[in-house]
Amino acid sequence: MLGLPSPKVRNPFLELQKLSGIFLVLSILPIVGLLATIQWKSNQKSENIHFRKDSEEEQRIVNSFRKILRSRNVIGICLSRVTWAISTVVINTLFPIWAKTDLLFTTYMVSILFSASGAINAFTRMPIGIIVNKVGLKNLLILCYSLAAIAFLIFSLTSEFIIFLAAMVLFGLAWGIGVVSDGIILTVSVNPKDKSLAIATASAVMTAGNSLGSYTTGVLHNILSMSTIFQISSAVLLLGVIILIFTIRERQFKMRVNT
Repeated sequence: MLGLPSPKVRNPFLELQKLSGIFLVLSILPIVGLLATIQWKSNQKSENIHFRKDSEEEQRIVNSFRKILRSRNVIGICLSRVTWAISTVVINTLFPIWAKTDLLFTTYMVSILFSASGAINAFTRMPIGIIVNKVGLKNLLILCYSLAAIAFLIFSLTSEFIIFLAAMVLFGLAWGIGVVSDGIILTVSVNPKDKSLAIATASAVMTAGNSLGSYTTGVLHNILSMSTIFQISSAVLLLGVIILIFTIRERQFKMRVNT
């Protein structure tokens, strides 16, 4: 989850928006092809006994995919991942350039911001893994999105380096919490034999969300200020909180987590 790209200074889509649009379309096509293939295979009956084993395996995959899509927790994780990807992609695309050109931060200052966020992200994961049973997976994931929304709101309201640093630390904390709780919820909400497909599905959704977020952020940058974009991102993260509240059901995985 919440697997953001490496926090490097890059800005490919501002100059190549048409190309980004192509990438966006291409990121959707494999998903459409996958769904079409699954539908076709589910209606297809094996007519050749020599391919019976292959047909049985394909049918098992189709059945696993259907069970995954019927899980409220998996759907909630996928939808919330989309909100996370769309919102947070701005950190790795527009933010470094905006910080240097508009806020006049040096390259060294920008690197400190990302280093602080990455360090907190890494050091947070082990403690979260220890306290997860006491706090609850759903509560942790809601906390993750809430903290990220607060961090983005702070980004939109300040131009002071120290305050930005505090907000990046807060974002790193949210990121670390989310990586642990999101992944656990995803894996304990499905049968063991369906875990791989569930993880692959959620990863595909995350990738599509990153593509959509990159393109959308580039377009919005031409018509809105960065402060407004950060505020929109904060609102989208709060939408993720609402999705989690109404979709995640702890009773589906609570016993597995505690065993």
